[in-house]
Amino acid sequence: MADRVTLAYVSTFKRTTHPAVDTSRAKDDRAATTASNPESEKEDGMAQKKTTRRIFISDIHMGDKRSINSQKPHHPYCWFYDESGSSVGDRPEMLTTFLNEYCAHKRISEVIILGDLFDEWICPSECDPTDPSNPMPPSGKQFNNIAESTQNEQVIAALMQLASKRKLKYMPGNHDMLADRTIIEGILPKIEYVSTQVDGHPVYRADGIWAEHGHGYGLFNAPYPDRSGSGFDASMLPLGFFVSRLAAESAFTTGRQFGPTDIIMDWLKDIFIKVPAIKTSTRVENHGVRDEVDDILGQLFDAMVLSYANGKDAVMNGFDGVPGSLQWKTVKDRYANIFAEWSNTHPNNVGDVDAIRSDSANLWPAACFVSTRHDDARIIIFGHTHECTFSSNVKPDDPSRRPLPGAQPLYANSGAWCRDAAHCTFVETVFDPSTGKHSVQPKEWARKAGGSYAASNYGYGGWVTV
Repeated sequence: MADRVTLAYVSTFKRTTHPAVDTSRAKDDRAATTASNPESEKEDGMAQKKTTRRIFISDIHMGDKRSINSQKPHHPYCWFYDESGSSVGDRPEMLTTFLNEYCAHKRISEVIILGDLFDEWICPSECDPTDPSNPMPPSGKQFNNIAESTQNEQVIAALMQLASKRKLKYMPGNHDMLADRTIIEGILPKIEYVSTQVDGHPVYRADGIWAEHGHGYGLFNAPYPDRSGSGFDASMLPLGFFVSRLAAESAFTTGRQFGPTDIIMDWLKDIFIKVPAIKTSTRVENHGVRDEVDDILGQLFDAMVLSYANGKDAVMNGFDGVPGSLQWKTVKDRYANIFAEWSNTHPNNVGDVDAIRSDSANLWPAACFVSTRHDDARIIIFGHTHECTFSSNVKPDDPSRRPLPGAQPLYANSGAWCRDAAHCTFVETVFDPSTGKHSVQPKEWARKAGGSYAASNYGYGGWVTV
């Protein structure tokens, strides 16, 4: 399949540029758009067979009602809301129509949300990330606040309809990592909460598909391992939580929005400039070099705090059991050896350098890691990066292991639906049990000339079978 679909190794600190659909093939594109909608009677011969059709979406990032407040001197910091008239558009409306018109169709067997449906992380560091009306509110209260926010009502209603048909599945990402089964089922009754854990993070596995959010391979976003004690000592929150809080603080106070991924890509670039020897590495064995990387990360974090914290501590109010507020030095000290300790804190994972890449919009090394260790993973699907990608160039990260002939795995990323994504994308798969084959296609949901929405193939040609 490598001759049909290939994608070069993603740049280590530059977001992937994805090919646009060739406008010279407008007639073919219109046909593809029609064929990609489940209402069509035929789709590459698959409609007449008893197949399992799955939709994978991720990274919606719904926030609470405070996050869209534009009263001066403050600014909105939410990643998912109505910006009609801008290039971003009305994301809640787009997702609602997608769920109601596309996903609800009888031919769609399952809709799997690969995390970051809710966003507890994008909250200014000076604000309460739990519930400002409650000191030390009960766990999960903020998820209810998000679900009950006016800007999310239609999306929640559409999700409830899918859940009532027993076709909606969900697993947490990093921005909603505290959402357990009880919390999610309380908001969306009859949803299926994916609880199967592999190496400490939830994974959806079925018919050769391996799907997860992808943050479990990231240095800054993988949950911190269980530790003794209480409060911050026992918290699972990774450093990325605090980077996200500072990014939200910038948006809140200045109106300047940027994503934590942009920060981490800049950090990786800085590390490669100062420690060029590791640029082509997957992991670092030299203890001195590991310490040097941690020192650089500490300096970069200090600079970010100085630029965006406005001299204020990080308010926690019970978030993940952390009371009161945290001084930024306390935060820095906890993660002071984050790079040097990676192989101990997160065993059975990618190398430490690849762990930074994984949080820099590049999960290709993680896909190679999965394909090496799990022979049944024929199609690997992640979210997390906010970049819809597709590659048949997944290679074992262990040279002694090679895929069986004709069994080269595929990697696809579902992209995102929040404001920093230029396109609202998803991955669609069709499994034919009579042949044991999958057809896979990244797709986009977009408004057509007449004002209605439709799905079309996203930048990678037609269906690919594996």
